[in-house]
Amino acid sequence: MTQKETILINAPIEKVWHFIQDPNNLQLWNPKVQRVTAFSNSGKSVWSNFGIMYMLNNIPSEMRGEIVVHEPNSRLTFRFLDGKMQHGTSVDESFFLTQTPNGVLLERTIDFTNAPIPWWARIIMWIVFKTGKPVGDAYLVKLRDLIEEK
Repeated sequence: MTQKETILINAPIEKVWHFIQDPNNLQLWNPKVQRVTAFSNSGKSVWSNFGIMYMLNNIPSEMRGEIVVHEPNSRLTFRFLDGKMQHGTSVDESFFLTQTPNGVLLERTIDFTNAPIPWWARIIMWIVFKTGKPVGDAYLVKLRDLIEEK
């Protein structure tokens, strides 16, 4: 199960890439991220690791993040593991960048396929993803605003 959203960012693709590839910037636009701690070469290559405190159902969870895809100006995937999740489970957050005449189209995909979510909760999540509307500013609106104002 995945959640996808897109936004157009009025900035050069290199500027968008520079911002999203740094895990330390996650806490600037995603209110569920409370803290990021760099470990090894954070944000610079595949399999770089970092610590992240993520709020899951309003409960802080220390997790390990790693970069599993790092294709400059094109595609980036963070994998989140450990924390309150069962061993062997994870959530992937991917970003796909496409240059357009009007700016950069950024697609964010969250893949819950390997997350420890019961089948009944997955059904509810699917319904919310398909029919729900965000309350307040969507996360990508904050991300876009941060990149465009720099």
